[in-house]
Amino acid sequence: VMGHNVDTGVRSAVQGVKEAYESGHLIASHTYGGEDLARSSGSEAVATILRNEQLFNALLPGFNGVLQYDERLAKYMRPPELEMTADMLDMLNALGYKTAFVSHDGYDTKNNWSVTEVVSMLTRGVSSPQSNSYILLLHDVPWSSIGHAALLGPVIRDTVDFYQSRGFRFVRMDECID
Repeated sequence: VMGHNVDTGVRSAVQGVKEAYESGHLIASHTYGGEDLARSSGSEAVATILRNEQLFNALLPGFNGVLQYDERLAKYMRPPELEMTADMLDMLNALGYKTAFVSHDGYDTKNNWSVTEVVSMLTRGVSSPQSNSYILLLHDVPWSSIGHAALLGPVIRDTVDFYQSRGFRFVRMDECID
């Protein structure tokens, strides 16, 4: 979750994060404003990450950063732009974060693609669950080409159908990278 999207008070964003949390989903960080950690100073990176933690603390019951463990708020970070320096990775590790990268990016924030084109990006080169696993990236933000329910729903449905028809199962991030 990128805090700025929630902190602006958009009811749907706030409610979406709360509903995801309450239904057992993991809530992961993406910095407060989408700052590119590969191009940030250490102090800038820490500030944006801690600002996101403060927002989670105010928004979600039981969240207390590193002081209270809640498996739904385990400290995962998907770096903006999927870029990370070794120093930033060390800093995230020191803050208790596990860094998640993706195998398939739908490129939905960079292109004005159709449902079919986004699903194609998310499923290209997929083999069997016996030999590979995948982490997919989609955005549910307004500026994404599929950022509204009319398109996001079909992309998720078609992508899930594709992977499940090949024997894959969907799991939470903690099962993928822990």
